[in-house]
Amino acid sequence: MPDASWYIGTGPAAHYTEISTRQGLELTSVFFSDGGQERLFNNGKTATLGHSDRNPVPVLLENMCTRVQFMSAVNRERRDFLLTMTATTVAAVARTPRCDAQDATHAMRGRIRKAVKYSMVAGNASHADKFKMLRDIGYDGVEVRALLQASEADEVRAIRAAGDKVGLPIHGVLNSSNPDLIGAIEQAEFYGGNSVLHVVRYDTQLSYLQNYRETQEILRRAVDHAEQKKISILLENVWASYLIEPLGMARFIDEIGSEYVQAYFDIGNVVRWGWPQHWIEVLGKRVRKLDVKEYSLAIAMDSGMRKAFDVPMGKGSIEWDKVRRELINIDYRGWATAEVRGGDRQRLTDIAEQMNQVFLL
Repeated sequence: MPDASWYIGTGPAAHYTEISTRQGLELTSVFFSDGGQERLFNNGKTATLGHSDRNPVPVLLENMCTRVQFMSAVNRERRDFLLTMTATTVAAVARTPRCDAQDATHAMRGRIRKAVKYSMVAGNASHADKFKMLRDIGYDGVEVRALLQASEADEVRAIRAAGDKVGLPIHGVLNSSNPDLIGAIEQAEFYGGNSVLHVVRYDTQLSYLQNYRETQEILRRAVDHAEQKKISILLENVWASYLIEPLGMARFIDEIGSEYVQAYFDIGNVVRWGWPQHWIEVLGKRVRKLDVKEYSLAIAMDSGMRKAFDVPMGKGSIEWDKVRRELINIDYRGWATAEVRGGDRQRLTDIAEQMNQVFLL
């Protein structure tokens, strides 16, 4: 190994510390990419990209895309740095990973499948034309509302036919707090989806504990069918003033005791009471799908809580970099479905672009 070299890659401080110890090298500088402009972090302070002699005490940033300089103790005067090393192996410079703003802030490209609620698509076009428009905009799929009445059977068949024709998946159905989970599971299977979004009801006419027991019993009655069909019942966090903190939601799910009863995490809904990154930390692998919207605490204070949703993603109170970090920490890979005010093609295009921005897609 050369006396002075660069390691280019991502990883926590312990990774680079272990390398330097094993190789008998001294870690002298750390660079990372910040919005396309590289910065030097030494002793917790930033400086313009420069020579490693300047205060060579590194601060490694966990999971950032870094360029880390090692220098052997016996050749500290050598300053001819070789850009020939990656974080794991010797490679040509052309094979080194990109160090750009997306790598540095936890890009979700390749992890997120982008969707909308079908009810957001405005206009009187046919189902097939609506599905084609969503596909052409760049959505990967759609989620539809469960239609369980016998009179709605033709509509269900028409929606499925449109999805099949266009090749846009219907990834699940929304069933709200309807206790007919068996019917919703059957419909999700018919569409080729893998989930039913369920809202745990809060009947304030019952005692809290009675409501808790009864809502769990609704789920338990459907578990065998969900497991047989391999359709997950995913519980969404909503504004019902019930299950509004993550430990309670996690406990409620765990007490059902089924791999097919998990969480449908709504990123924007929790900002009224907490922070989405904290919910993701607690719920962990229970998070199977995401609803996506923004929320502005400033607007909530000035104009009312409901109006606080009417803000573009990335322009409110949600700390999307922290959300992305926690999603990567739990190795989330799956659907993210916008649940915002819909509209015409331009509006749906704007929503898709907002999702690209907040998830770095």
